[in-house]
Amino acid sequence: MACMLAIQAKRQPHGHVPLSSPAHGGHALACAQGIAQLVKRPVSIVDRFRRVLGNGFFIGQSRAHRQFMCDDASGQTYLTDFYQPECLGELPNSVAKRMIAGGPDARVEHTVYPVQVGSLTLGQIIVWGSLVQPQPSTDLVAIEQGATVVALKMMEERSIRGVEQRFRNEILEGLLSDQPAAHERAIFLSRELGYRLQPPFCMILAEPDLPSGTLLAKARSIEQSGIDASLHLATRYLRAIAPESVFWYEGLRLVVFLPLPSHRVNAAKPWLVQQLSQVCQRVASENDPYTVSMGISSVTPDLTQFRRAYECARQSLQVGRALQANARSLITHYEDLGIFRFISLAEPSGSIERFCQDTLGGLLAYD
Repeated sequence: MACMLAIQAKRQPHGHVPLSSPAHGGHALACAQGIAQLVKRPVSIVDRFRRVLGNGFFIGQSRAHRQFMCDDASGQTYLTDFYQPECLGELPNSVAKRMIAGGPDARVEHTVYPVQVGSLTLGQIIVWGSLVQPQPSTDLVAIEQGATVVALKMMEERSIRGVEQRFRNEILEGLLSDQPAAHERAIFLSRELGYRLQPPFCMILAEPDLPSGTLLAKARSIEQSGIDASLHLATRYLRAIAPESVFWYEGLRLVVFLPLPSHRVNAAKPWLVQQLSQVCQRVASENDPYTVSMGISSVTPDLTQFRRAYECARQSLQVGRALQANARSLITHYEDLGIFRFISLAEPSGSIERFCQDTLGGLLAYD
């Protein structure tokens, strides 16, 4: 197939080229263009986070679908909130669905084909515009084979990201170590990998708002639940606030090193609380009911205090949740904890919650 040949031509024998990388045209771009030439319609390849990995065009076809796309601060393209498709029906003998979406300019009919590995949906191929009915079998074959190629490349990307994440976690473990040698090595490794850990900074910890006792042991369960989509959204919007931020994943927890420019240091707290509140609101609106809450440390002037800043952010998150049980999209700053700063985080979360409620209840009664 033309799609497969195009992708194979773009593969490099050495190094790693991300699926959506502009370098060498990008594997997804080549595949989208190959499918577009075969079905004679514009084509988009989108991952499960609504990120557009590649667009293919066919001369003479409308580009009305561009109203559903926008570039974010990092330069990546995403489907906008306008894209809320309605199903018109399934194509015969296929998992593809005919859809229609209304945007600010026009309603656009299109066909969506899922990119899947087993029961896990990695993304979708969107063929924009009305397809000829009955659908030629060659068109469906082109889309199906394109979905297979994209699925393989996405799985390859996931494996590479897993290796990268292990390197990043080594840095985090070193920065949290009480051994000076491990701390220095982590700083050196972070510089080698291109991460700028520049003080002054704040630490932010973000977690999904899960009911107490919820267990998601398998990574696939996390992905299928939609929780990872909320963490992706939080990462995306935090990066828009501070592009130099560094991110780590600790299971279901997102750890963020957010450097502060000099003009933000003196008024960092109100600015951060406002910005992070907007991030939480956007996550809630775009991926309800999978909301996230965040804890924020005080401004930290030196990397030697990284561990303390991390613990302050963790304490803010835990105590904030304990004080407002069942609340969602919470933002808690360490400087707002007051006497609750003295709670030991070695205690189970249930004990912390009971202590906060008992103490707060007594203070309210006294007041």
